[in-house]
Amino acid sequence: MDLGRLAWDVFKTGCRILIDHTFLREVDKFIKGQRLELTQNLSSSLSESSGGAITPQVVQADAQLTKMQQDYLKRKDRRDIEILKLQQTHLEIDVEIESAKAEREDKLIALKEQDLADRKAYSQACLSVLRQQTQAKIDLVRERIQADFDLKNWSRVLSRDEALNIFEAEAKAGRLLMLVPPPSVFEDELLTPSFSKALQTEVRIELTRFFFRHYGEDSLCPVGFYGGYFSQPVFDAEVRQHAMSFSGIPTGLISAEMTDYQVHFNLNLWGAMSSLSVPLDPFDWEEFRELLVQDEAISDRKSWQLVRQAVVSLYKLCGAFLADIYYLSVNPLHEPQLFALESELKSLWSEELAAQLREIQEQCLAEYLEELRAQREQVRQWEEAERREREEVEARRRREEAERRQREEAEVRRRREEAERRQREEAERRRWFGETFHYEVLLLDRYGNIDQRNSTSNRGYIEHLDDIAIEIVNIPAGSFQMGSPSHESERRSHESPQHSVSVPEFFLGRTQVTQVQWRAVAQLPQIHRSLKSDPSRFKGNELPVENVTWYDCIEFCARLSQATGKNYRLPSEAEWEYACRAGTTSPFHFGETISTEVANYDGNHTYGQGKTGVYRKKTTPVGSFNAANAWGLYDMHGNLYEWCLDDWHGSYEGAPNDGRPWFENNPSGSEEDWQDWLDTILQHSNNKLLRGGYWYPSPKDCRSAHRFYYSPDNCFNSRGFRVALSSPSTLHEP
Repeated sequence: MDLGRLAWDVFKTGCRILIDHTFLREVDKFIKGQRLELTQNLSSSLSESSGGAITPQVVQADAQLTKMQQDYLKRKDRRDIEILKLQQTHLEIDVEIESAKAEREDKLIALKEQDLADRKAYSQACLSVLRQQTQAKIDLVRERIQADFDLKNWSRVLSRDEALNIFEAEAKAGRLLMLVPPPSVFEDELLTPSFSKALQTEVRIELTRFFFRHYGEDSLCPVGFYGGYFSQPVFDAEVRQHAMSFSGIPTGLISAEMTDYQVHFNLNLWGAMSSLSVPLDPFDWEEFRELLVQDEAISDRKSWQLVRQAVVSLYKLCGAFLADIYYLSVNPLHEPQLFALESELKSLWSEELAAQLREIQEQCLAEYLEELRAQREQVRQWEEAERREREEVEARRRREEAERRQREEAEVRRRREEAERRQREEAERRRWFGETFHYEVLLLDRYGNIDQRNSTSNRGYIEHLDDIAIEIVNIPAGSFQMGSPSHESERRSHESPQHSVSVPEFFLGRTQVTQVQWRAVAQLPQIHRSLKSDPSRFKGNELPVENVTWYDCIEFCARLSQATGKNYRLPSEAEWEYACRAGTTSPFHFGETISTEVANYDGNHTYGQGKTGVYRKKTTPVGSFNAANAWGLYDMHGNLYEWCLDDWHGSYEGAPNDGRPWFENNPSGSEEDWQDWLDTILQHSNNKLLRGGYWYPSPKDCRSAHRFYYSPDNCFNSRGFRVALSSPSTLHEP
């Protein structure tokens, strides 16, 4: 059997049925297992048929075989990508369905919670209404019980509400209320009902006239008299109840009880400065009448009339006494009316009552004088306190004035210091942001053609060292997703998991360190290790220096730092990727693909739908493509791998999220103590990170997320670096 023809038939059949994924897999296995054997048999067969010579037909057949194999592999890759996209679409649909279900369940739970809250609010409202109704019923019953009690137990003509309205109105008038219930008469054969009725009527009429004449509204001590308030006599046990009902109103109450031979008076006063209850010595009316009867000119009827007049006069005496006591409590300088009425009430004048009134007057006057002395003392204390307060205010004013002057002087100093600080900051900003770099940012379409050209600029500075200059640009602070997403083509597992990193502001070299820059720094005094002045394989002043170890780069940064006073270092891996992306999320900062028109790599290979290009097989001068990213950095893709500070880790599990370098054993110390810090990290022997790709590999190794590593003491013509340094803590770009 002709093995060469069999191979051709296999490839032709595979090309016709590429749609069958299972067949593609089997053909792939067949090609991998039998490729060498087929090639050897084919060469042997063709050599025998041609007499041992390789003819052009053999070469052409071999080229066609190779081309068909490459076409097959490309179609297989596209098929695999389509399958992955379809699986990803199915996964996204499943996630959306689950999210919709979860959202629906959340809404159902919210509706149930709202319904429960509404039911609870309704129940509480019903309970509140029920309580209000119950309370209203209780109040109504209480009022009814009180009304019944008043009707049965209170000896009044007016209802309780009517009495309250009258007394409240009188209280606003600011005068004494005088309540005089009918006298209680012990009726017998002498004290007949007609006498009792006549006495009650005469008491009410005479007292009304008496209080109107001597204690009217125009007098200095007005009294509001209510003689018709009570319909029945009031006894001592009932006085307390009336006093509690009208405790806030100044009220006097005169009650009397007439027995078979005496009249007993009881005086009560409340609502004034203090409550008072005065029982008087009884009046022996029977003895008084017997004296009258001895006069033959006085008839029996006249004697009873004089007895009633005597009782009425005693009522007047008691009323005047209570009025004087009340107004003495209000005004200790009040002149008692009782003394002015001495002539009218002379026949029944009581020395005991007058003595009590004088004693009360003297007591009120003494209390008044004591109160005046207390008020004077209080006024003196107030004046003293006011004097001290004025002195304190004046002292406080002087202190505040002194403090104000101190504040003004401090403000002047602060403004002067602020101006000096601003001048220093301005000088520092000019030092760090004194240069504006203008450049062109290129964006490619998915086929690798230049789609956009945008002119922009960034701030930074130029580090001058003898005759050489290193351009440094500012990289602003920000956050980004570090690593490659799961759908990125030709990604590696060690680029996962993709995670958020917040990077502080820092500065980074616009280009990789050139050979002329290397030579200038290599001539500086040694710090840790010696440096070759010209280690590169590819020679050229503007070519990037290569064939340097990680330790060489650390020594370069240390010498440059000592010469300039700035703490130069290598960038961390997070800083490098953040600066490379410059705000983009695509595989390259140019877009979805790359071309050899903008970067130096093996142009025989493509990425995505990009096109093939030039394979230069060496480095190119830095910045020669004139294709910077958004922050003005050149050659971030290709040309040379760039050393980073970090140790190599097989994934991002446990990686820091603040942009700092990730060491296996983090060194104690910091960039502020850069000498000690460099001494520490120079002891590292772990593999170190390389980023960016170089001139030899395919474009997939030049992606923003691509990672590689090597031993820190290894050098090759594929590895270079660029310098970085942290932004000073007090530095802010204007």
